[in-house]
Amino acid sequence: MGAQQQLQIGMREHRLGNLVAADQIYRELVAANPRIAFAWHLRALVAYQQGDADTGLEFIDRAIELEPEVAAFHANRGNLLRALGEPDLAVTAHRRAVEFDPRNAEFLTNLGNAYRDLHDLSEAERCYREAVELEPHSASMLCNLGVVLHELGRHQEALDAYRRATTMQPRNATGWYNLANLLYARGEYDEAIKSYRAAVEIAPGLHDGWYNLGNALSANREAAKAVDAYREALKCRRDHYPSALNLGNALQQIGHLEDAVVCYRRVLDLKPDHAVAHYVLGNALQGLSRPVEAEEHYEIALNLDPSHLRAYHMRNGALYNQGRIGDALLISDEEMLRKSGVGTYSNALMMTNYFDEMDPAEVLARHRGFDRAFAAPLPPPAPHENSPDATRRLRIGYVSADLRRHSVAFFIEPALANCDHGSFEIFCYANLKDEDEVSKRLQSCAEGWLRCEEMNDEALAERIRDDRIDILVDLAGHTAGARLLAFARKPAPVQATFLGYPTTTGLSAIDYRITDWHVDPEGSEAHNQEVPIRLPCSYFCYRPLPDAPDVGPLPAERHSAITFGSFNNIAKISPSVLPLWAEVLRAVPGSRLLLKTKNLADASVRARIVARLGELGVDIDRVILREWEAGTVGHLAAYHEVDIALDTFPYNGATTTCESLWMGVPVASLSGHTHASRMGRSILVAAGFPELVADAPQEFARIAIALASDRSRLASLRAEMRSRLRASSLMNEAAFTRALEAAYRTMWENWCRTQTH
Repeated sequence: MGAQQQLQIGMREHRLGNLVAADQIYRELVAANPRIAFAWHLRALVAYQQGDADTGLEFIDRAIELEPEVAAFHANRGNLLRALGEPDLAVTAHRRAVEFDPRNAEFLTNLGNAYRDLHDLSEAERCYREAVELEPHSASMLCNLGVVLHELGRHQEALDAYRRATTMQPRNATGWYNLANLLYARGEYDEAIKSYRAAVEIAPGLHDGWYNLGNALSANREAAKAVDAYREALKCRRDHYPSALNLGNALQQIGHLEDAVVCYRRVLDLKPDHAVAHYVLGNALQGLSRPVEAEEHYEIALNLDPSHLRAYHMRNGALYNQGRIGDALLISDEEMLRKSGVGTYSNALMMTNYFDEMDPAEVLARHRGFDRAFAAPLPPPAPHENSPDATRRLRIGYVSADLRRHSVAFFIEPALANCDHGSFEIFCYANLKDEDEVSKRLQSCAEGWLRCEEMNDEALAERIRDDRIDILVDLAGHTAGARLLAFARKPAPVQATFLGYPTTTGLSAIDYRITDWHVDPEGSEAHNQEVPIRLPCSYFCYRPLPDAPDVGPLPAERHSAITFGSFNNIAKISPSVLPLWAEVLRAVPGSRLLLKTKNLADASVRARIVARLGELGVDIDRVILREWEAGTVGHLAAYHEVDIALDTFPYNGATTTCESLWMGVPVASLSGHTHASRMGRSILVAAGFPELVADAPQEFARIAIALASDRSRLASLRAEMRSRLRASSLMNEAAFTRALEAAYRTMWENWCRTQTH
């Protein structure tokens, strides 16, 4: 067989992908005819395709030694050098190829690629443009030009190149993919999504197309569709952990938390030291009310990446959800809080309200630390142009993330619904992602309604100033979704905090805290950054949910035993609570304790509660633990199983206390020395039941035990509770609103006086 025939057979095997067979033929050929340069060149290509670029370079050099002026040899030498990470030498080789064949568009493209490796984008652009001039109808060469223009930041030129490529060759997946990447980078998500879809329709196995389609859909807030895209990406590459990670994130966004957990565990199987995967797994477990497991993964995330500030924040949240407030506070380092940002700092401040060993002076000092960290560095506000007319119609602005089916909305709705619109205009700045039927009801009470979740604090403050708000009212304090840094910019001449947070905000820019004499008696001024302005009645006004079920019969009549209950969140069950509750249970033979709250879904949390009660002498058979129920009817119907509610301390219930009373269940409450520990007093006095408020633990136990020993009184209370509530100041919406509006007028008059002197 002649050498030429042997070469043809080898090339045929090569084209068929039979690399071993082809190489054997080429090897035999050069053994017999060592000066056939093309055979050495082909051996180099086989070696390169088999992943052995070093051997390939040795063979291509033999070919060039034999025939130094063959452009293709130099071009493939450049490709081998690129594979070996030698971009400088690759450029030299590709230049030689172009010198020998200057009108070869492919060689110019290879040279452009080598320049891109060297980050010499100008030279790369020159090469790609010359290639396009030689082959103006080549979509792939237009795409190369588009890529380098994109990298040079010349986006419009890059778009033009990609669009020419996709018009010229509509079935070119690379063109659509590159176009989509640029559109995505420009934030043009709708168009990017269309282009990614075009790419994967042409090339269903294009993993990066599916993956980036998922990213674009996620950025466009289409999480459900992103789920489908990421799943397709994983079909293409099952070991691509970023696809699994982002799939988990998208599933978490649409509430499929169990599926998200599976995805995150898959990521950790592939990459056990992925700090972000541990963090997001912790988030999903938190959402599933499994805070103990969540804490473990946050700890791992922090060990892997101590700078992961969100993991620090969420780890504290997991401790909070286990009721371990003391542990959370012990690891709340102020410098770390400052670095972590506003949300983390606020979260740590919120926890101080649950801690029964913290002095009010320390609580104030910690809150003032927030002001120093985040508000003090802001530029001073411009003077306000509001007219200082003490009697004119005022614009009242409310800022809240809870203008929806939330306890804050239930207490603010009476004031909005009964507003004197002749004297006040209402503007609501709703920091909401989604509105519900409560949001729509509140919106109907306001002259202005703005969804502000997409606005930063500076933009929100500017909008409030433009709206000429006279009195701006914070309804969140340091709770989730608060916008305190908008208040810190002083967009309104008078600013107050109300309802949503049971202590000072610490902000020097907030002038007043709307409260009452029960929660903030005389002398509490020293514990507030703001000036307390006290309503003559309770600062709570309760409007029950319209779908609340009817009051049921006294459970003790069915069970022949008293059932105590508490539906407050687990964080409110401080270390002092269970011993006192256990004392009550021991004093009432056969009595039971029903606890219902979200995080009792976690077996470890349940076990800790039961174990502690056991240590305190309570038989575990007397303890009933239930998870939270999302639906109003199911949640409130659980009071049909409770005879007497036991309030928590030092953070009393508020909504839960009102709901308990509405369902005919009396509440024994222990009053302390902080605002949060006196909310029960404010509600119960306003409701007409001051006798249920204790000032000492022994008195609390006496009240609960006395109620349990008088079933006829319990039955009477249950039967008449709703009618008594309706007649009480707690539900006198008109009187409450007039008192609140009088407070607003007082605040305004005070400001007006400062403008006339």
